[in-house]
Amino acid sequence: MQKLLFFLAVALMTVSALGQQAKIDSLKNELKTEKRKEQRLELLYQLCNMVLTTDVSNEHKKELQEQVALARELKNTTYLTSAYQNFSTYHALRSERDLAIAKILKAGHLADSLKDYLTLQQCLMQEGFLREEKNEKDKAKKLLLKAVQVVEEHNLPENIKANSHSVIAVFSQRNGDDENAIKHYVIALKMFKNNPPDLHSLDGYLYCFYGLSQLYADRKQYKKATKYASNGLEELEKLDCPNKWYFTVIYHRMLGTIYMEKKQYEKAIQEFLVIWKNKDKNSVQFNFDVNIQLADCYISTNKYNKALKFSTKAIEIAEKIQDSLCLTSAYTVKANIFNKLGKPSIAKKTLQKIAKNITQQPVHIQKAFYNSQIETCKLNKNYKQALQNLILLSKLKDSMNRQLLDSKVAELETKYQTEKKEKENLQLKEDKAQQKLLLEKENQQKWILFAILVGTIWVLVIFAFYYKRNKKQKELIERLQRELHHRIKNNLAVIDSLVEDIKQDMGKGGNVAQRLTDLQNRILSINEIHLQLYRSADITNLSLQQYVAILTTNIANSFAKPNIEVQQEIPQRLNMETEKLFPIGMIINEFVTNSYKYAFTPDKHGIVRIIVKETPKEYQLHLADNGKGLPKDFTITKLTSFGMEVIQLLSKQLQGTFELNGTNGVQIIIKFPKN
Repeated sequence: MQKLLFFLAVALMTVSALGQQAKIDSLKNELKTEKRKEQRLELLYQLCNMVLTTDVSNEHKKELQEQVALARELKNTTYLTSAYQNFSTYHALRSERDLAIAKILKAGHLADSLKDYLTLQQCLMQEGFLREEKNEKDKAKKLLLKAVQVVEEHNLPENIKANSHSVIAVFSQRNGDDENAIKHYVIALKMFKNNPPDLHSLDGYLYCFYGLSQLYADRKQYKKATKYASNGLEELEKLDCPNKWYFTVIYHRMLGTIYMEKKQYEKAIQEFLVIWKNKDKNSVQFNFDVNIQLADCYISTNKYNKALKFSTKAIEIAEKIQDSLCLTSAYTVKANIFNKLGKPSIAKKTLQKIAKNITQQPVHIQKAFYNSQIETCKLNKNYKQALQNLILLSKLKDSMNRQLLDSKVAELETKYQTEKKEKENLQLKEDKAQQKLLLEKENQQKWILFAILVGTIWVLVIFAFYYKRNKKQKELIERLQRELHHRIKNNLAVIDSLVEDIKQDMGKGGNVAQRLTDLQNRILSINEIHLQLYRSADITNLSLQQYVAILTTNIANSFAKPNIEVQQEIPQRLNMETEKLFPIGMIINEFVTNSYKYAFTPDKHGIVRIIVKETPKEYQLHLADNGKGLPKDFTITKLTSFGMEVIQLLSKQLQGTFELNGTNGVQIIIKFPKN
């Protein structure tokens, strides 16, 4: 009966469709002809969620494998999660617990990534029961509590909360905590009464009746046990349950077991036959158990031939699934039947088939075997061997009694220690209450002192902060003042040299008005930087693109030559230090002015290009026009133009290189470092 609990636990966390064989067959027929991947995945999803909860066939495995492969290929996470859930159940029912855990972990991870908290809760519960099967009880308990936490944190529906209580009840029942199990089953039923179960919680609701029936049967309270099993069948008839046949099986089996305990064998047989007549719908394990129980009932009613028939079928199933425990149980029952039929020699041969490994079986199986051996030996008049088996049985009972005694001693010791701890806890609570009052007074004083200390520290911190900030501001102002004086000095020196140049030109009878215009443009190039600095929040860097645009507009306005166009290619994001902007502005001013004055005839469409490029280590300034260019015999050594001299000198000020090309218009390339 304990082994059945795992299958039932799985049923609480999966939504399958027992008893819908027609629909299953229809889906399988569609799969045979469907070739489109998306449609095949949908069919597999429906099929794998409808197959028998206990289906462990290779065919079902192939269906699950294909669903996983298609879901991965089509990147359908929802269907992949479902496939891993079903795969975990498949492995669990084959007792492949490590594989089952690996699959359910994948399903849980995917459900978490999808924020599908309902599926995540189911995965946590299923992993919890798998861990419990591996005797990892602490891990199992943590996982089940985490599942309940997920329900509470994400405010899942009340019927899902009720389902969580039924899962905790199953776990408690599996671990012998019957009182806690009954408590949570009753809580779950009360919650379901106010919040009717949906498809996801229906199995949990129906299992509450079975769990309570089993718990009361173990306590020999058969009236209550029968009531809950019967109520479960009544509820099952009212509900549209996908697992209807599954629960029909376990309720009838529970009633049959209760009638066997009450020695009402005919009633028990009727309950078991309901299951046996539909054996094609049942799992292999269910069919084995029902055959054994029918054999026992027919032995008790002296219908040995019928008993022999069912014990033989049980052996066939046990050999098919290669389960040594099932084989030992079935052969022991069959030997008892042969003894009842007066065929002890055949009973002897039957028991010999399982005698070799009997000591490896559980104690209750060994006990049944030795009792059968004793009866067989007595009927064969082999009293010596009967005595030997009686001695073995006596030792086994002594071992069982010792285990029972040790268990009772451990139980009493646990109760004693629990009571002792409770008394100690009460005393500790009283001591803590007194200490708490003293600590509260001490803490109050400490908090007052702490507040004064923190306040003092804050005053010091604020004072230090403002002191440092004012000091830094003072240093910054002084540095900026020095820098400003330095710039003014340099700019005045430039203006002085320009005025000197005009004086010399006047002495030679040059065009004074044009020279004054040139001087005005040069001064404007310097002034524009100061004007932009005045308007900018950042007084150390300016936008080169904006500066050059205003500069070239001023130059164009000073010359009435609409046939000349100035084009610039300067990155919008490029900001440059003012120390570099002064010489760059002067260089551009000189080049553009010279282009306007000398490069183009009145009938030619002139283009002046200003291009700035930036590399990790340097800037590149490209100036070019498509004008007349320079004379063929021109060399840099014959340079007499004041503007060109200014450009060369300012290039050196930037610590840059100067390249001049006059073959196709005039081109100047100046490269200078960033730092």
